[in-house]
Amino acid sequence: DAFGLPYEGASSFDEFKEAYGKALDDSSPSIVEAQVVGRETNVAVHAEITRLAKHTIDEFLQGTEISASSASDGGTRLPIKSYRRESADTADSTRKVRRKTLVLLHGWMGDKTEWDEAASALLKVLSSEWNIVAIDLPGHGEAPLLLSDHRRAVRAALGIDAEGRGIDVSIDGLAKAVLVSLKRDHGIEEVDAVCGYSLGGRVGLAMKRSCQRGPSNIMAHVTDRTKVVLLSANP
Repeated sequence: DAFGLPYEGASSFDEFKEAYGKALDDSSPSIVEAQVVGRETNVAVHAEITRLAKHTIDEFLQGTEISASSASDGGTRLPIKSYRRESADTADSTRKVRRKTLVLLHGWMGDKTEWDEAASALLKVLSSEWNIVAIDLPGHGEAPLLLSDHRRAVRAALGIDAEGRGIDVSIDGLAKAVLVSLKRDHGIEEVDAVCGYSLGGRVGLAMKRSCQRGPSNIMAHVTDRTKVVLLSANP
């Protein structure tokens, strides 16, 4: 049986006709499999077809370059939105204050402005030492488009980008892009807390994991003391 249904295999046209005739005569559902070649041969044939198709497409799209917006250090410039109290900014300008940073990470297909209401509420309960920042994840909001060129999109979808020419859009890659941009573009040296939902939550977890690899000269520091708040995020 297959999926709880009667099953018959046919390795020739006559066998298939006979099995198909039985299936038509039977009022209940059934499965008839036409076994043209063996499974190993079938897999090998399709693998070769895929290889040749990718090779042909690769030749056609040859020479496509990744956007210059992708920096050599592995990150694009990601826009942020800072939420601060006016009074706290004035007071801090007269004395050196080590501000703590809370980074807010939005979900899939969202952007940094989704945190406006939550950030306003947080400003009322957090002390003035906290700097609250929401950031656009790569490919979201006002961040540079990823794979916006149709040729690069096709190459990436088929997995035929040459090594080092693609943009890392894995969870760890997104986490690195956030940490790089926070330090390089916005002068944030250390992240004291991260709050993310959905995709942002998974990126936050990856940022936290990065502390296990030790400090980096190009990324904002996440330490074992960095707090992580997850909303609707599955590790």
